[in-house]
Amino acid sequence: MSALDARWMVRDAIDDGSFATPPEVRGNCVRVHYAAGYHVDVPVYRRVEKDGVVTYELASSSGWRRSDARDVSAWFEREISATGQTYLVRRLVRYLKKHARSRDSWCGRILSGFGVTILVVERRHLDTSREDRAVYETMKAVRDRLKWDQTVRHPVTPGEFVTSGSPDARAVYLRDRLTEALDALAPLFDSDCTRRKALSCWDKVFNTDFFGLRYDGESSGRSAATYGALGLGAVAGWEAAAAGAVLSDAGSRHA
Repeated sequence: MSALDARWMVRDAIDDGSFATPPEVRGNCVRVHYAAGYHVDVPVYRRVEKDGVVTYELASSSGWRRSDARDVSAWFEREISATGQTYLVRRLVRYLKKHARSRDSWCGRILSGFGVTILVVERRHLDTSREDRAVYETMKAVRDRLKWDQTVRHPVTPGEFVTSGSPDARAVYLRDRLTEALDALAPLFDSDCTRRKALSCWDKVFNTDFFGLRYDGESSGRSAATYGALGLGAVAGWEAAAAGAVLSDAGSRHA
């Protein structure tokens, strides 16, 4: 059975007719859309045993290739544990993935969630006193990295890349969208930035009205810095929504 046939077989098995949007065969997975607005990417693997050695192969766009999602998960856990700030790194991954998924028009044009995860792990900025600044500086570090190099290596498969050469169109697209986000967030660190303006900045970056609706109206005399420019994680409802962007294109949780 070819890799494409295997993905279609899994797609047909998942589709019981109850989905408003039918499951979709993609390059490295089957994407399942849910009415709540999130999706789950389901990878398709086969088990190969040769000379007593068991390996796993992913049904990818380029055919069957050796891959084990458990290796990726182990890499992620190992990398974030080494930072000593596991909780913050997970949140940074969630925020940047949420941003990358914030516009339907970006779908298929922007770097995959797995690619975003790799870049955040590589370029994370750990500011434990200001989570908003940690998000901003991580966005900036990833953007700056993509200015000079758009290649993203697979973290556990030697010789493989998540991107396709340099320049890579999807990596360039992410770089340009991050530049726009950084421009939108620039007022956040002004001494005279008001609460209302800070909320508007985050709404613009994540293409939502959540922040503005939840906190309507100015807070007299207090600047954005007083709030840690919202202390993003304090907005629990939006944090839950951000979790919808946590599933990777390979089906593993990387945040």
